Amino acid sequence: MSLRAFAGSVVSIALMSSACGGERGQAAGAVPATSPAVAEAKAIAEAPAAAEAKAPPSQAGPQAQWTFTFADKPSRLKLAGDGTVLALVNSELVAVRAGAIAWKFGAELRQVLAVAGEVVVVAQGDPSVRRDRLVMLALADGHELGAALLPDDGEQDEFAEPIRAAIVEPDQDELLVGDSVARWFRLKPGRCVKNGCLRAAGRLPEETFDTDAKLSFGPDHRRVLREGGAVRVFDGEWQTLLSVRAHDSLGGAALGPAGLALVVDDDVVLLAPEACDGPEFAPSGWPQPRRLYSRELDECPDCPGPPLGCRRWRSYQDEVHNEALVLLADGAVVVHVDGETRAIRDGRQAWTTTTGGLGAVLQVGERVLGFSGGLEEGDPPALYALDLEGRPQWRTPLAMKGPSGFFFTDDVLLVNAGATLLTGYEANIAVFALP
Repeated sequence: MSLRAFAGSVVSIALMSSACGGERGQAAGAVPATSPAVAEAKAIAEAPAAAEAKAPPSQAGPQAQWTFTFADKPSRLKLAGDGTVLALVNSELVAVRAGAIAWKFGAELRQVLAVAGEVVVVAQGDPSVRRDRLVMLALADGHELGAALLPDDGEQDEFAEPIRAAIVEPDQDELLVGDSVARWFRLKPGRCVKNGCLRAAGRLPEETFDTDAKLSFGPDHRRVLREGGAVRVFDGEWQTLLSVRAHDSLGGAALGPAGLALVVDDDVVLLAPEACDGPEFAPSGWPQPRRLYSRELDECPDCPGPPLGCRRWRSYQDEVHNEALVLLADGAVVVHVDGETRAIRDGRQAWTTTTGGLGAVLQVGERVLGFSGGLEEGDPPALYALDLEGRPQWRTPLAMKGPSGFFFTDDVLLVNAGATLLTGYEANIAVFALP
């Protein structure tokens, strides 16, 4: 379960963070100053306490172009370049434009959804062949353009699980599709004749993909695959570059020129993928100091620590949120921590701003944006913007009611497509044109 935050509370407690490095399997604090490992990995250094964060000014930001409330919380949500919102709600696709439903499609859809230009892609099961169909729809009005059937996987077994679409993500002018038996395909969006739009693109042997599998992309054609408590980075040929696992919890992950940033086991971590080759490892400093834990609940009890030189730094951040983070060009990692928006650079706090921030953090140009649960008791939710040094830019209250008690951070919605941004909570959304 994701971290819960009190609605409308303001946190002004200064927290301590630590910048840590170390060689494989080395316990935190156990590397002596004279150890050879110090040459490549920093010894533990306690960062100074952050100054009390100041609340943002009341400068008004852009107003929502429109709002909408779905019948239920979307299980998947995408924002198209023209501002159309696409959501899977109770396994049905709902397209919303200018505050009203534009069209709907299907029933019993799989939990995959992608937008590529003017084409929307969803997946439906085909009981007659026990495989999924990838259905391509026109963004404008939802009419079906074509469909492709996932190929069979050798000899059919009547007791085998149906082959399902697990991942569908845009990749240049095509979509990369991963199915439940860990095969990869490239799908050409648009009209499709006799499955000609779908071609094989590799396979991860002796694996399966669950419905929680997520794929993202980084520099140099690298791919980041997250499943459960594990993250792997692959090159363009599906060769594994690194494989990490959490002991307890895994949050956001982002791959950029500065490295692979992770929230794992309440640590914010930056890894150097080129130095992380080898068997699966756990990059965090778990168990954390002064925290209760149970070794019986350890998800990776035999995992070694990171290889020498792999972990650039780590910083323990108690109550860090486990949703999407931002990795800035200078290597700073921006996260939400207990009502604050915080940047960690080289293992130490670079800046901290009280925002009431919850859930994911997003970078759009030279700004960091986030959803706020409020600064004072009774405040409405809000959308806020900071510059890349944490200075408040604007704050817009949202015309939606938050929960009566706790906010759940994984119920926060925050996504952008170009200069259009969507935010909201549970079934409520607001769409903005960013200045």
